[in-house]
Amino acid sequence: MTTAGVRRDTPRDPLVQAGDMIERLGRWPLFRDVDQEALADLVQHVIIRDHPAGQIVFVAGEPSHYLYWVDSGFAALRQISPEGRELILEYVGPGRSLNLAATIDGGPQVTTAEGLTDLSLLAIERTALLGLLDEHSDLTLALARRLAQEARHLSETVRGLALDTVRMRLATFLLEHAEETPPQERWTQERIAAHIGTVRDVVGRSLRDFVQEGLVRREQGQLVIVDRQGLERETGGTIG
Repeated sequence: MTTAGVRRDTPRDPLVQAGDMIERLGRWPLFRDVDQEALADLVQHVIIRDHPAGQIVFVAGEPSHYLYWVDSGFAALRQISPEGRELILEYVGPGRSLNLAATIDGGPQVTTAEGLTDLSLLAIERTALLGLLDEHSDLTLALARRLAQEARHLSETVRGLALDTVRMRLATFLLEHAEETPPQERWTQERIAAHIGTVRDVVGRSLRDFVQEGLVRREQGQLVIVDRQGLERETGGTIG
């Protein structure tokens, strides 16, 4: 590996110019305060990996040998119980890492990552990353900030699952996803249930209640918010 280019694990576009990659990374919020020397050193170790939609990138419990960032596309991070119950923690898009905590602490993967769309991922081997963190304090600080943000997000998720009713979580979900949907995603009742930590039947009953109470209505297979303020009251103040 030299500073001339970035290696792909796939046949397409065998060499990506390092300068282009440095410029691309510098536009991501994660690397906004990282100096050019650190980014140049980072790029020397980057591998580009392509995954088609629906392909598993890694499975919860596996060792974490590489850190992955999304270059293009969207991935779903999920956890699945032995009984098959699924919880989708979040969707991850360009500029976001898939497994920062597991890569830093050397433990197993925390979640299962799957391509929601076709994915282009930037990968760096864990040992190479740790060496760079020893050399570049600004890179270390950038990743520490990102870890703190992920811990805060996880804390909010756990708080909601433990303390909020299904009705509150469903109202929050509808408000947060009313105008933004990840590409190629269709919000079935089963998928909503996976997001808010319940089962399909409970989501169905709660949605029927919302329709009867005039908070939402069904329109050509879609849910339309009728009373936004009413839904906001249902969240119990968890959304502004």
